[in-house]
Amino acid sequence: MDTTRPPYSEDRFNEITLEVIKCMQKIGYQSHVITIIPMSGFYGDNLVQHSDKMPWFQEFNLHYKISDRLERDLCSATQGLEKTLSQVDLFSVTRFLQETAMKIRNKTMDIHRKKLESFKNGGP
Repeated sequence: MDTTRPPYSEDRFNEITLEVIKCMQKIGYQSHVITIIPMSGFYGDNLVQHSDKMPWFQEFNLHYKISDRLERDLCSATQGLEKTLSQVDLFSVTRFLQETAMKIRNKTMDIHRKKLESFKNGGP
């Protein structure tokens, strides 16, 4: 944004935004998923903190947008992983109970099977 004429021009930013969105739509992106942030890589405006040179843009900076996206992606990945691990643990425990009960006597095996079936059905 520091190289536009005049520097940090909102009108020029809007022109560039329209051009970029048109190009991105041609390759399959939808306009509502595209985020465009006016910034100056040379001076660091809007990279980490809001720039006072662009008072017309008050939404967010690049650092916030990247960290917000990473946090959401990490939470999504972790939730799926936690669910998978808990299902694996439950399967391992029930399998262990079945194998242990079979190694002992038949009478004990029947008792463990009843407890296991009750556990799977959610009852005591």
